[in-house]
Amino acid sequence: MGRPRTWTDERDASLIAMKASGKRATEIAAAMNATEKAVNHRVRTLRAAGAMPPSGSTRWTPEKVRQVHALAEAGLTNEEIAAEVGSSKSAIGDLRFRYGIRSQTASPWSDEERAAAAKLAKRGLSGAQIAERIGRSRSAVRMELWRQRKGA
Repeated sequence: MGRPRTWTDERDASLIAMKASGKRATEIAAAMNATEKAVNHRVRTLRAAGAMPPSGSTRWTPEKVRQVHALAEAGLTNEEIAAEVGSSKSAIGDLRFRYGIRSQTASPWSDEERAAAAKLAKRGLSGAQIAERIGRSRSAVRMELWRQRKGA
């Protein structure tokens, strides 16, 4: 009998469980009647889909990643997500970066926000301080200030 050519949910679950228990690709391949190359490729595919944590990371379970993704899609900030899942704001930011979890499209900047950001930047406040005061993310403030400098 030849090797199976498709990955089913059951085979994925077995692969994830064996990988989580610390088994190497060669051991998994032998147990699943697959090649080591096929196992490694499937692991990369599952990680890219968020079904497995990144290499070397056992902290984030697939369920937690899905929870963070759902909360981000609902529009919660990293701080709110962190409180919900019992983690730090920076850990949530790192997880979202590693898994490519983006927020919903932010609302456009108002003229008042633009003016306040420019005024605070001229007073020497950092991007983080400006973000805290106007209720935007640091990256949003950085981009807005860059746009203002570029347009000037």
